[in-house]
Amino acid sequence: MTTASTKSRVYVYVTPEQKQLFDLEAKRLGKTRSVLIAEAACRYIESPAPINGIPTGQYVVSDCVNDIARRYSGIPRAQLVGMVAAVIRKLAAM
Repeated sequence: MTTASTKSRVYVYVTPEQKQLFDLEAKRLGKTRSVLIAEAACRYIESPAPINGIPTGQYVVSDCVNDIARRYSGIPRAQLVGMVAAVIRKLAAM
């Protein structure tokens, strides 16, 4: 953990609504708004991103299937899973 003397001030501009959201979440977690934003920014930067920008994992297929099922009716869910997985695999291979 770094000490206060080794930290630098960074300015972030947000809307009043975003600031309120940060304040509420920081209070819920028992942190300062500054610490909340710094931790979130570091997690975002340090998390590995797919090379081609296509997210991977079972949750992606599930989320896509749920979105399609909400928008279109009459397609069996089992067929949606196969179609969505095929599209994601094809895009990831490009």
